[in-house]
Amino acid sequence: MQNEKDNTLIIVLVVIGLIAAGVGAYLIFFQNTDSAPTDNSAKEEGPLDLTGDLGQLVFKDADGNDAKLADYMDGKTLIIANSWATWCPFCLQELLDFVDLQKKYGDELVIITINRAETLAQANSYLEDVGVAGELIHLQDSKDSFYKGINGIAMPETLFFDKDGKMVKQQRGVMSLEKMETNLELAR
Repeated sequence: MQNEKDNTLIIVLVVIGLIAAGVGAYLIFFQNTDSAPTDNSAKEEGPLDLTGDLGQLVFKDADGNDAKLADYMDGKTLIIANSWATWCPFCLQELLDFVDLQKKYGDELVIITINRAETLAQANSYLEDVGVAGELIHLQDSKDSFYKGINGIAMPETLFFDKDGKMVKQQRGVMSLEKMETNLELAR
């Protein structure tokens, strides 16, 4: 009799744990939470701007050379910086949509994809396998500094910057091509 009660309790606890894990995964991966800087936000202080610390983080480009986000600022170009990983199923469609967006906007836009804490070889192989290698600027963040620096809580995370390197939008979670264009318009 006691064994049946113990087994029932264990089953109930496991079910509760699975439900909690499911809710957590939903909140992290499926909630399309937008955040825009407010008057009290870090944007006013500069950390999420490319002119601040975020722009000075050192990454490796697809060829293994050092690169910073600030290197891509020219005062004329809008910038999108996207954090992704090979293990993120939602990142693939965004990478493909970013290629379409880059083709549409051409020289007016720079899209930088930043891989989270995987090896350069892993990331490059994945980008080749899915057909986006060479289509976008790819940076490797072996220390996951970018994601931590933007207080990432979802995957993917995307920042939209105006021509002066000021962040105008932080998009948490996956977004459609239409949403990308809407967010890009905020940077104009």
